[in-house]
Amino acid sequence: MNTKDIRVQKTYQALTDAFLQLLKTESFNSISINDLCKQSKIGRATFYRHFKNKDDFLHFATKRWVNIYLETGFDNLSNFVERRTELLSSIISSMLHFMDDNRQSLASSYQLDIANVFFSAFRARVEALINDYCAALHGLTFNGNANLLASEIAGAIVYAGTWYQENPDADIDETVESIVTPLDKVLDLYFPAN
Repeated sequence: MNTKDIRVQKTYQALTDAFLQLLKTESFNSISINDLCKQSKIGRATFYRHFKNKDDFLHFATKRWVNIYLETGFDNLSNFVERRTELLSSIISSMLHFMDDNRQSLASSYQLDIANVFFSAFRARVEALINDYCAALHGLTFNGNANLLASEIAGAIVYAGTWYQENPDADIDETVESIVTPLDKVLDLYFPAN
């Protein structure tokens, strides 16, 4: 199946939008495939052509959201070292704004599942970005393991997101700064100044 086909992309968008809408009024466990298909105006056969079940769809949707955040944040890898604070702020800010916009949906019973899926997808994407970045630039010293660094970044961001979800009155800018400042210090260990 060609996932770049515009029809497939529209199907994915309709399903993820419908899922977020349904989560505003129902728990993850109470949403049926029929509910999701009815809300998205997508046929059941089409749903099952793309996904095995609701959990498979959840993993897909979460990975899709992660990729949107990362594309927003890491739009220009050639300036990663110089702009890492700005790039991390962009990624984290996007995530927190998404959480604000979908606070009701994200408060449902599937919150732990989405945090785990988000961590795995985010870690894998960050690791790939680190490896690609280091391979693309000559003379850059990378002191460490890309998998470990990606896990540290993803863990900090997912944990902070969970904290933010539990503290709805927290200021987004202050929260972003409190996450980015220590992450930047960790990155100094891996990417020392020349």
